Amino acid sequence: MAGAAGPSSSLLALPTLRLQPSPLLIPTAFPGPSHQLSPLLGFATPSPIIPAPLSLPPDIPERSVKHAKVSNALWTQELKDKFQHDLCLAIISSGISWNAISDVQLRHFLAKWIPGVEIPDCRKLSGPILDKQVTHIISKTRLHTTGRFATGQCNGWKNIAKASVVTSMIIVDFEGVLLRTHNISAEAKTGRNLLQHVMEDIKYAEKEYEVTIAAWCTDAAGDAKKMCKDLIKQMPWIISLNCSAHQVNLVICNLFKLKSAYLKSVDKATKVIKWFNHHSCALGLLWKEQLGTYQKILTLIQPVITRWTCHFLSTRHLLETSGALHSCCIKEEKELKKCGGDWQQDKAKARKIIQTVLDVEFWTDITLVKIHLEPLVAANILQSSNAHLDTTLLTWGNLYRIYSDPALDDVVCAQVLSSLSKRWLQMDQDMFISAVIMNPYVRGKGFARGNLLLSPVGLYNITKHTCKHML
Repeated sequence: MAGAAGPSSSLLALPTLRLQPSPLLIPTAFPGPSHQLSPLLGFATPSPIIPAPLSLPPDIPERSVKHAKVSNALWTQELKDKFQHDLCLAIISSGISWNAISDVQLRHFLAKWIPGVEIPDCRKLSGPILDKQVTHIISKTRLHTTGRFATGQCNGWKNIAKASVVTSMIIVDFEGVLLRTHNISAEAKTGRNLLQHVMEDIKYAEKEYEVTIAAWCTDAAGDAKKMCKDLIKQMPWIISLNCSAHQVNLVICNLFKLKSAYLKSVDKATKVIKWFNHHSCALGLLWKEQLGTYQKILTLIQPVITRWTCHFLSTRHLLETSGALHSCCIKEEKELKKCGGDWQQDKAKARKIIQTVLDVEFWTDITLVKIHLEPLVAANILQSSNAHLDTTLLTWGNLYRIYSDPALDDVVCAQVLSSLSKRWLQMDQDMFISAVIMNPYVRGKGFARGNLLLSPVGLYNITKHTCKHML
């Protein structure tokens, strides 16, 4: 993404939460001679005590019950709030379900080792306590965002409940701040409806975090593209950006549309990966061969077009384990044919997979695919939270330089260059050029000298136009 993380990215760099030592863990909080020094925790812990209504295990002395009564007096309202605060953060950080706090064994453990503790149920923990933490986080984040410029972005997908949602976030000083998530399952997926949600989120960000939204980034899909045009009409000063990581992924899609012979090896590789991954016996034989050859197990990655860089990673992993695959198909040919199944079509499929693995031309083609895909891993650079506009243009120009190399396949290079040019024409070119000019390490060095539009006077006019647009 230009200037921000890719909308599909799930990584949100929320403000760092620093947990202070809890007064509950101070040794003096538990009087009495029953302290034991824990070698793991480094502080004194009391003997196991179980307060009512839980039954007392036979291995705990009756005199420890008196300590539970004393500990109840130590639980001031302030300590209770701090404990619930830390418990809420621990559950969020560990990624476990809120329902875990209702588990009988967990509640028994907490009551046993933290005498007198008041354990909230899952509804209270995920309700009022969580709301309180959200308010606290927003207040803490506001200290770092007030008066600053921010880049906004939104993206839509289906969550685990199969509901269509749109989530917005902002980037302030390379830190991501999640705004809100909208359930749009019952809405028409139009630019007008998306614009309404984006305008609400912009107002929310400006009010809650006191920022100025300077740019908004989307994946340039149909409804998002229409939304950006309407957004500029309502906010003429705002910069509309297409997610550059999405654009690189579209270049890869266009590359695979070629009818080139060696690109057909990608389909063959996918069939090999699927066959081994779907037959546990065959996969076990491959793992055994990998351990004997590499002393480790290498995973076969099935490529999915919506997963960025997965085709490159898939071909790279396949090439890394090519030796083990080849040996396995030679040594265990009979066993592999049995792994496919008893039906004739299953046996025929197994024979075809073995034939593909043993085909030398197949591995030559896969090597070429890897070489042509490797530069497009630039999607990882463009979706990082610290990718500037100048980073995007310089990466785009470097890709154009790489695929202009005559040593590469002419058909592939022509397809990639055509796709790169098409994406560049859809961008707000003046913004990207101005960003490169303002980079003190580059300035005007990276532009073609023979182009009059990119002469010193031309670059000055571009920068002047950009400043007028934003101001």
